[in-house]
Parts: sequence; structure tokens; C-alpha cells
Amino acid sequence: MMNSGESGFDYLLSLLLQSNHQNKLQDNVTMVLYEVLRLYPPAVEIYRHTCKETKVGDISLPPGDWCRLNATDTSYPS
Repeated sequence: MMNSGESGFDYLLSLLLQSNHQNKLQDNVTMVLYEVLRLYPPAVEIYRHTCKETKVGDISLPPGDWCRLNATDTSYPS
């Protein structure tokens, strides 16, 4: 409960300094950060080189081929 003369910011800060609130806040901040990185990845395209014959769905890729994956296409549901 807030005491008289205590600002809302001071009260919020005192709550956040308690360890049980810190853990909850840390978990939520981490979850938000991971979601932002999933939706807006730092690398837009990912390149892979096949070392051996690789099958992707119905497509067969020979050794030595390069594949390009658009990271933003994997972040959103179809």
C-alpha cells in the first residue's frame, strides 16, 4: 500500500526491488524480447550450403548447392 507523500514511481520501484517481483519482471521482459526477435529477426536471410545430398520436401538438393531461407517468412503463420 502506498504511504502518503510517496509517489507512484517510488511505490512501483519499491515493488520491483523485491526479489519475487524481479523474477516475474525478468521472465516477462525475456518473453517480450524473444517475441520481438521472432517477429523481427536481426538477419533477414539465412544461407546454407549442402555438404551431402539433401531432400527438402519434394526437392532434392545435390552436394555443394546453396539454399536461401527468408527468416521473416518463418516468423508468421501461413
